[in-house]
Amino acid sequence: MPSNSILLVEGVNDAHVFFNLFDRHSISFDKPPMKGQPSVEGKFSVKPQDGIETLLKNLGVQIKASERENIGIVVDADEDPQSRWNALSNILRKAGYKNIPSSAVSGGAIIHEEGLPSIGIWVMPDNSLLGMLEHFVASMVSGSDPLWIHAQNVVNNIQISDRKFSNRHVMKAQIHTWLAWQEVPGIPMGAAIKATFLDANTPLASQFISWVKTLFNC
Repeated sequence: MPSNSILLVEGVNDAHVFFNLFDRHSISFDKPPMKGQPSVEGKFSVKPQDGIETLLKNLGVQIKASERENIGIVVDADEDPQSRWNALSNILRKAGYKNIPSSAVSGGAIIHEEGLPSIGIWVMPDNSLLGMLEHFVASMVSGSDPLWIHAQNVVNNIQISDRKFSNRHVMKAQIHTWLAWQEVPGIPMGAAIKATFLDANTPLASQFISWVKTLFNC
């Protein structure tokens, strides 16, 4: 029987990153059946949404779901983390939550309300900085890696007039440039964790894992 606890994430790419990060830390979560293998039941399931707007729209429904125990929410801060927090807070207040922090909490928020599911909120990348999933993933790259330094310089040195990507996606361009230069060129972010090209034990990754373990009693 699937878990009554869920982790809501913005999309499939996010889910694959977390699948592999959880595996590296031996965290038990629901896994769909793979080729020739049965499904695996764990402490919670990971539910990718079709973007932030869909996640916000579905959150109220998930809170009201029968026997729901814990709900984790991972969203990108993008360029306005407070706006993202406020959008989540408004939904939680309408659902009956009262003890909601005024802004994102260092180390991830966990909100308890009697008669309602416990809510955990992590605003990517670290609950304080602007950014998104790719900034979190970049924290798992060694800062002394010459290819990482080179990838950043290559992207930064592209003339603004020649760029096809927006300023908010500079980190996305940098991390995917770095991934293109690995032993398996162009490997996805999640697979790079599995292949140990990315370090799953950096301080920020460990802090995120600690939040997940606390929320879902792993």
